[in-house]
Amino acid sequence: MSDDDSDSFELHSHLHDCEEASTRTGPAQIRFMANPQSPNVEALLPFVPISISSSSSENCNNPYRRKTAPRVSWVFATCLIIGCAFGFISRQVVGNTREQVLAMEHTRNMLYEKSVSVEGELDRLKRQINAIGMMSETAQNPEHRNEIMKVSNIRAMHQMMKAQDRVDQFEKQANGLRKKIQASSLAGIHQKYGTGVHRVEFELVFADGKKGPTRFVLELAPSELMPHAVEAFLDMVSNKLIDGCSFIMSALNVIKASPIPYDGSSAKVKAQSFADLGLDQLAFKEYNPQFPHQKYTMGFTADGSPNFFLNTADNTLAHEGDPCFGTVIQGFDTIQRLESSPTRNGVWFTQRVGIKSATLLDNSSVVIDQKKRFKTRV
Repeated sequence: MSDDDSDSFELHSHLHDCEEASTRTGPAQIRFMANPQSPNVEALLPFVPISISSSSSENCNNPYRRKTAPRVSWVFATCLIIGCAFGFISRQVVGNTREQVLAMEHTRNMLYEKSVSVEGELDRLKRQINAIGMMSETAQNPEHRNEIMKVSNIRAMHQMMKAQDRVDQFEKQANGLRKKIQASSLAGIHQKYGTGVHRVEFELVFADGKKGPTRFVLELAPSELMPHAVEAFLDMVSNKLIDGCSFIMSALNVIKASPIPYDGSSAKVKAQSFADLGLDQLAFKEYNPQFPHQKYTMGFTADGSPNFFLNTADNTLAHEGDPCFGTVIQGFDTIQRLESSPTRNGVWFTQRVGIKSATLLDNSSVVIDQKKRFKTRV
């Protein structure tokens, strides 16, 4: 027998002895049963499947190990997948909503610029028509009739008809822009503030420091009737622009508020905060005869600025055409206290009444006195 065959036979013999020893004394003693004088066997011992035997022994002693681990892994993987999917969907929804709001804001700004341009052109043309009308009346004067009527009057009438055609054209364009702005505002209200009734609570600061009522609640007009004015006011409230303003005067059955800080801070900075958000001017004077300026209603001033006022009497005729966007439904004692505040010359408050906060309320947080509310609308 050759040396190689002898070594191979000796190797197989020792391996067989190791396997028998494993069954009697356990896998940890296999290494000690081998012949330490054989370098070949010692070199091969690391390849003996000790770990396999150990693993098999542990699996036999714990029959639930193989079944539990895969189940836990699948549950964890499922939760991870669901969490990732939910996060991705939420991110997409938020991103889409933000894009929609930005698109509506961009559209509203474009419509606003066009509307202002058209309104300005309309005013210019109306002034031109009035001037032509005055020229025509002058031509009818007996002293100038013979000389002017032949040329000037005919020319004036022609110019007036031409200008009136342009007025009609721009009026039609302006009406179309107003409707688009209203549609955009209505969509913006639903997107940002939801549908249904919207209410805002005012908290006032009276400089006299006396105890008394300081809060009242304003219910905004139905969004379908006054969408542009309602959205503008809600945007002012949600961006905290009304906070810090003040009521400055009481005259002619109105109490007027303005972006003038009651705490003495810069009025220029306050006005700029409205301009930075594009809320320093309404796109047009929105008016709906179904929501007139009755007692205890609130509206924007005729100049389209952020100035607003409370009607302390029925001003339906006096302020017809001006935006009216809300009705006081709670806190009438506060309005009466505001109305009775001392003034200079019967107009300007001697001390401004501050608006500490204007907060958009949850509908369920307001209890309305229906009888008192009905009286304000009569």
